Amino acid sequence: MESASMHMRRKESIAEVVRRIIASHPSIVDCICLNIVNFSALSRSIMEEVRKASNLEKTDESAVKMAVIRFSETLKRRRTLNERMVRYILANSSMRLEMDVTVITAEREVVLRNVNEIMEKAASARFFQLTQGTRTFTLAIAREASSNVINILSRGITYRMDDQAAIILVSPEEIINTPGVVSYITSILAWNGINISQIISCHTDTILIVSKDDAIRAYNVLDEIILRLRSGQIVTNRTFDPS
Repeated sequence: MESASMHMRRKESIAEVVRRIIASHPSIVDCICLNIVNFSALSRSIMEEVRKASNLEKTDESAVKMAVIRFSETLKRRRTLNERMVRYILANSSMRLEMDVTVITAEREVVLRNVNEIMEKAASARFFQLTQGTRTFTLAIAREASSNVINILSRGITYRMDDQAAIILVSPEEIINTPGVVSYITSILAWNGINISQIISCHTDTILIVSKDDAIRAYNVLDEIILRLRSGQIVTNRTFDPS
């Protein structure tokens, strides 16, 4: 019979606890990477959290500070590499804007029952996207083609948004394996007060559905970022080597 201790969770070291706590606070990570953190102050501010997480009555502040410093160096190296890739991907991306889009959410069974007819009607639409959820499908379709789909789905529709627009970002294949690209885009739009009602990913395409009222501003915000990245980027071709 296996001993009970083998089933017990391994006790984390102070360094592991510190890494986990810092990684759970994106704002702290950002400040560390920008070199605007006082390590002593940060260590004191997370001391109680470290103590609770490590189940220790007393925690050595110097040990916590050393763990913070070591993890900070790792974060900076990782962030530098990742930001280079994110900037490269966005600088080599192109955008397209589709206005007058209707977004329809419908019950899964209703869509599956009529999927052939829906695809036939949507085939000639200037814009169409179909996304499956756990219990529903969401269709984003050009307004002028939406009435046919609405008639087909009829009572199966659970939610509908008119007056939407789609921003289609077409990126290099590196976007598939690079973390942070979508986060970078959505953060910029959020800071500018622009809500994204739907995000759709299709291979190297990232599709952002926004209100038609915000569409031009959202497009211009992202376009300005892309142009600035292109003008300041050292390497702009596919031979970019992050190593």
